[in-house]
Amino acid sequence: MNPGHIAEINDVVWLDPDSHTIFFHIDRITVRFDVEEFLYFFDKIDDAKQVMIAHPDYVVGTATVDGIETEVLVPKPEPDDYS
Repeated sequence: MNPGHIAEINDVVWLDPDSHTIFFHIDRITVRFDVEEFLYFFDKIDDAKQVMIAHPDYVVGTATVDGIETEVLVPKPEPDDYS
């Protein structure tokens, strides 16, 4: 990475090496983290992800957005909704 240049990590994440910050831009929301906060935040997010995946009221499904298949968490359908 070149000093002085913001580096795109992926389509929603950028790194500013000069200010040591990581930016996430999803929809209309941008969140900025100092690199020191980054791992702590994602440990907490991963904890929440694991609880939600194991929660009996939710299921992991797939959705295709812009031609890319991705996992999504959705409320578990009622038995009457199965077909």
